[in-house]
Parts: sequence; structure tokens; C-alpha cells
Amino acid sequence: MTAHQTFTVRHVLEVRPAQVFRAFADPKAKAAWSLGPADWSPRYELDLRVGGHEIFCGGPPDGEVHTIEARYLDVVADERIVYAYDVRVNDTRAVAALATIQFMPTPPGTTIVWTEQAAFLHDGDHSLFERHLQNVVRSLARYLASA
Repeated sequence: MTAHQTFTVRHVLEVRPAQVFRAFADPKAKAAWSLGPADWSPRYELDLRVGGHEIFCGGPPDGEVHTIEARYLDVVADERIVYAYDVRVNDTRAVAALATIQFMPTPPGTTIVWTEQAAFLHDGDHSLFERHLQNVVRSLARYLASA
């Protein structure tokens, strides 16, 4: 059974949109806040441009291998990123999604609005997916606060 869900995470960051965008565009910066625990030892590639791609492949030692492949559909520096991606767990496609990330200048810096439209291709607790996105946004906020 395929389930669908759309959700949005909003977060206010105390840095300008250009700094937030840079945290997505620079491969080393993005790896610092988005790749998960160090012991996952992922393979990671990032080419943030229209038609570019992002690949993450890794997982816990002796655990499931998570592969995320994204294709960038629209990139406007300091304003928005739109991409389509799929998630595979041990080579079984689990999720196909469209994501839109907006960077809106607001006091005291930037409001990030991250919307995902996902098709879940398996049964399970899909609320974990939204909680994961919330954790990713919190990780971004911690990275930017310390940079």
C-alpha cells in the first residue's frame, strides 16, 4: 500500500539567507550538519545546481544501508531549492518525494520553510519521517549558530 503525506517545517534562524543557502550549497558545510553519526561513514556527493545531484549512502555499522539520491529541479541562490529524491533501505525503494526549501528574510535573519510531499512505498510509522526532518532542521540551526 502506498501512503502519501505533505508536511512543512518552519524555523527562524539568526543569520542572513545567503549564509543559510551556503550551508546547503557547500559540500563540506552540508556534510557537517546533515550526514548523521560519524560511525555511519557515508559516501556523499553534492552538486547543487539545476540538473545537479546529491547522493548519500551509509548507515550504522552492521545495520541497514540508507541510500538517498536527489536531483535538483530549481535553485535560486538565497531564495529556494527544489529537488526530487528517493530513499532506499538495503536496495528497497521506501520513499519518493518532492522537497521545496525557501529562505525568507525576516527579523532576526531568515525563516526557513521546508515542505516535503512524500509517497511512502511501504507500511510503517511515517511520522518518523517528519520527525527526522525536524531533527535535520535543528541540526542546521546548531551548525549555523556555531559557524
